[in-house]
Amino acid sequence: MLLLISEELNHIVEKTEKLANKIMDKIEGNSLSLSRFQILAHLIFGRSVTSFCSTKLLAKEGYGFDAMVIVRTIVENLITLEYINLEPDYRAQLFYNYIHVIKYRRLQNGKLLHKGSLISYEQESKIKENYYRVEGCYPNKHSWSGKPLRNMAEEVSENMPWIISYYLLPYVFGSSYVHGNIDALFNYFEETEAGIKIRGGAPSPKETNKALVTAVISLMTIVQRVCEILNCDVPEEGESLIQEILNFLD
Repeated sequence: MLLLISEELNHIVEKTEKLANKIMDKIEGNSLSLSRFQILAHLIFGRSVTSFCSTKLLAKEGYGFDAMVIVRTIVENLITLEYINLEPDYRAQLFYNYIHVIKYRRLQNGKLLHKGSLISYEQESKIKENYYRVEGCYPNKHSWSGKPLRNMAEEVSENMPWIISYYLLPYVFGSSYVHGNIDALFNYFEETEAGIKIRGGAPSPKETNKALVTAVISLMTIVQRVCEILNCDVPEEGESLIQEILNFLD
């Protein structure tokens, strides 16, 4: 393994993963007793933990740009969770029922691609029935909340001002790593005394620290919110870990 991150940051990353998995084990159980919002919080947490582990693996091997692609999903999860938390009952229902819009759009796209339906008449009818039942709640069929993620982040920022910087830096600027534009390609060469050197797929320390620090802070924020939503105490080591993170950032 390439030594691309400091021992201190590596220690924080490992402790964060261990804490997240400990909480995941603690909250596993009968979902029948949970509210819809609690179920969504649980699912968002689970996906965020998986994305965190993926980020760690890529960043530690020097693939910081690809790690940042995954970090964007953790940041989006964080903003989504905090946005729903402002009106949990209504927004959790809105988030959940958007699955009917997604299935309907897939049905339409499938018909365009294959000149016909790929499912039974009964299945198609059920998808349409569910869609027509909820379509009035989604004026913007491309967004469950009816607004861009930036607007969601701005609303959340009234209570969490720092979240806007996470939207702008890892999410917006990180979009270059997702899409194949020229800005992203510029990250794969470096100027040397001998001239321009194209790195290609070789590991590089660039963006590794940023990816890991962003992932740690985002996941720990999700941890605190999920524990609150699920009425679960953050383990004692969580408090000391938060202090370690703050000291590292100083």
